Amino acid sequence: MDTHRGLVGIAMETQLSGMICSFKQENGFGTLELEDGREVLFDVTACVDEPLEGQPVRVVLGSRRGGAARAILVETASQP
Repeated sequence: MDTHRGLVGIAMETQLSGMICSFKQENGFGTLELEDGREVLFDVTACVDEPLEGQPVRVVLGSRRGGAARAILVETASQP
């Protein structure tokens, strides 16, 4: 069982597209909306770059105890 960063049973998906909806620098947590409409939480430790509201990103999801989806990798989407 992988317990990296407190994650249990990581079920990695392919990278998904999304956009950062909010990020609170004071506590290091934010939300993002995936292209399929799901909202997921992330924390700053999952980010490759500084998270900015409205920023398009690529995301890899994992699950935490209780089964809730959480972003485990958030990186800026390449601009065409």
